[in-house]
Amino acid sequence: MWPFAFIIGWYIRDNMKHYLMPGALYYTPDRIRRLFTERHLTGQKCYYCRNKLADSKPYKLELLKLKDVKIKSSGYRQHNINYVNQTASIAVAQVP
Repeated sequence: MWPFAFIIGWYIRDNMKHYLMPGALYYTPDRIRRLFTERHLTGQKCYYCRNKLADSKPYKLELLKLKDVKIKSSGYRQHNINYVNQTASIAVAQVP
């Protein structure tokens, strides 16, 4: 086992510059500026102001409803529980 560990350690030492090399940053000044200036026209009417269109980047709400629980017991240490769920997604956007 020691020869394999030595070979793997030697390989990692020789290629260390590839492992520890930093990449490009995700948040550049241009990307940060776009977060605050870009408009996302969804074409949907705003829920709170009915006469305006929602034009911001929507965030999602995930709702989960437990509909049924199925319990099955087949003896000692043989129990099974199944949950029947219903999910819904809501996209919420702001009006400026």
